[in-house]
Amino acid sequence: MLVLMTGAHQYIYQIDDYHIEVNETDFKCDKIFCPEETERCEIDLKLNDENKNELFYINTCYGDNDTVLEQDFNLQSYEEAELINLTGYKNGSVILITYQKVSKPVMVTTQQSTEESFSVRVIAEKVYSDVTNIASDIFNKFGSWW
Repeated sequence: MLVLMTGAHQYIYQIDDYHIEVNETDFKCDKIFCPEETERCEIDLKLNDENKNELFYINTCYGDNDTVLEQDFNLQSYEEAELINLTGYKNGSVILITYQKVSKPVMVTTQQSTEESFSVRVIAEKVYSDVTNIASDIFNKFGSWW
């Protein structure tokens, strides 16, 4: 949930545990204080493409022409997390580009006989077939209204 609180020349944007605070004297980008010449700040939590069990957590303060003025970067492991891309501007506007809850991938390894594997596949195909038939029935019943 994105929360916006405003007061006399003060803006606070909060999404879950992450926040951007802008007032007449300070520009705080979650865990870092941005320099005075900061025009915008970005909080970015994204999956590590090389290891899906890790998140990149990046706070960046930008000046004119997208110059990086200050940055905090770390890698975190997680069980459940939010992927976030939140940008706050000196003038008080904010843009939430990404917000998605994710869970760590679960790897299940089992040793099954060929017969057990075949049974699991047949059950999965039956469930898929049943769901497809139900969806088709609903579409046929409600047609273009649905």
